[in-house]
Amino acid sequence: MRVTKEAKAYTNEKIIEEASRLFREKGIGATSVTDIMVAAGLTHGGFYRHFKSKNDLAVTAIRKMFDAVIIALEEDIAKNGAYQAVTDYIGRYLSMQHVANLGKGCPIVALGAEVGRGGELYADVMYEGEQKLISLLVLGMGDSEGRKKAAGLLVILVGTLVMARSVSDKTLIDEILSSGRKLAHGCLEK
Repeated sequence: MRVTKEAKAYTNEKIIEEASRLFREKGIGATSVTDIMVAAGLTHGGFYRHFKSKNDLAVTAIRKMFDAVIIALEEDIAKNGAYQAVTDYIGRYLSMQHVANLGKGCPIVALGAEVGRGGELYADVMYEGEQKLISLLVLGMGDSEGRKKAAGLLVILVGTLVMARSVSDKTLIDEILSSGRKLAHGCLEK
C-alpha cells in the first residue's frame, strides 16, 4: 500500500515532535530511535523512510525547537512591539511552568551541556538557533549595546533555568527565578 505525501509529512512531523520532546527530557545520547518511534506510535523499522540517521533527526529536531521559539517571539514582537515581547519572553522563560516542563523547554538548557561535551554534530545548528534568538532579543534592547546586552540576557535566562531545575525546594526555586527575573529586566534598562 502506497503512503500519500500528506501522510508521510504528518508521520515525519510526529517523529520530529516526539524526538524534540524526548531529546529535551533525556538528552540525545540517552534517547534511542526505538524510544522515539514508540512515542510516535510507530515501529522502529519505519524510521529510515524518514531520516538517514538519528543524527539527521537530531539536527532537524534542534532546528525545529529553535524555530518554534523564534516564530513565537517574532509573532509577539509584531503584535506587541519588541520591548514588550522581550519582557513577556523573560516572564515565560523564568516561570515555574518552564522549570517543570522539561519536554517543551529551552533547547539550550536541555542540550547545551551535551553539545559542549562533544556533540559537534549539533554545534552548528545550536549556534544558528542561538544567534537568531539573540538577534530578536536585540530588538527589545533599544540602544547601541543591544547585541552585548541580548547575549547577556540569554546567559542570565539559561543560567537561571539551569539552577532552578537543579533544586527541588520550591521556595529556593522561587528565589532563583525572582533573582533571575530582576537581573534579566536589568538588561532591558537603557
